[in-house]
Amino acid sequence: MESFQSVLDLIINSLLIPVIVIVIPIILMKAQGYAKRITTSTTEKNEKESLESVVSVTSQLLEQVEMIVSAAIASNMDLANEMKEAASDGKLTDEEIESLHASGKSLVYRMLPGNLTKGALLTLLGGREHLDAMIDSFMKLELIKLKAEMSRFNDTVKSITDSDDDD
Repeated sequence: MESFQSVLDLIINSLLIPVIVIVIPIILMKAQGYAKRITTSTTEKNEKESLESVVSVTSQLLEQVEMIVSAAIASNMDLANEMKEAASDGKLTDEEIESLHASGKSLVYRMLPGNLTKGALLTLLGGREHLDAMIDSFMKLELIKLKAEMSRFNDTVKSITDSDDDD
């Protein structure tokens, strides 16, 4: 029995302990690799969700700015039409156009929520200069849309008037 015990001790000391000493670091290295991949995956997922949130907020802000610009341009179009009617040639001067642009932009800034013109939301949009450029772009786009709508309306009115004259 004692000889069996000594053989067992010899096997444990010469084979099993070296195998354990070799296998445990390998297992730990594998576990470390899995932990690193899980950490990286979680970090990337959190960054993705954060970016999606930023994109969503930015998109909502841009929609809000576009709606405000649309309202301001529509309001200014009434004034522009009155100014055209008052003009002898039915056209606006360059100074009048600049004045309307400035008043429209001023109206937009008065209508914007205060947290959009300063602080984190302004930073999210890229700063004051970027916001100014976006407002200018939205104003130009809205003018083009309104002029196209007015042109279609005038064409429709003209075709109705012409068809009434034919009768």
